[in-house]
Amino acid sequence: MKSCNKYTPKMLSQFVDNALPSQITRTLEEHLTSCPACQQTVKKYQNITNQVVNGIQRHSNRMNDTEIEKNLLIKIRKENAKKKWNFSYLNGFIDFIKVKKIYLQMASFAAILLLSMAFLQDQRPAFHTPSAIVNSIDGEMASVMILETPDRRHTIIWYKES
Repeated sequence: MKSCNKYTPKMLSQFVDNALPSQITRTLEEHLTSCPACQQTVKKYQNITNQVVNGIQRHSNRMNDTEIEKNLLIKIRKENAKKKWNFSYLNGFIDFIKVKKIYLQMASFAAILLLSMAFLQDQRPAFHTPSAIVNSIDGEMASVMILETPDRRHTIIWYKES
């Protein structure tokens, strides 16, 4: 039997897999009617494909899907049990925020920012202002000194010169 060099084994494999464009498929089908070497190669590839498909079907028929499902669910539950911690309310709140849209997250951030600013406003250091504003009037017989304090507004001190 002669070997054929018109089509490569790769093209013949793609023909078996129906992966060639329709025009090339038609010309190759015409060629297969007259070329026994290419026919034999295509039959080998088809036998391999059939064996693989049959093996997969036999193996999948023997598999017990419910057993796999049960084992998978057991593994998932074990993993979830490892991840849990005592702060269930905190976890629920965090999950709630994760599920909601960005607007809820932005509003939460703004509320926390405003509350922290209100709290820190009372904690700021006092400004250093003068404790009293002093005005004095000197006369011929006596002197008057007026202290204006921020709390009481006026304190008057009289004194006489000797």
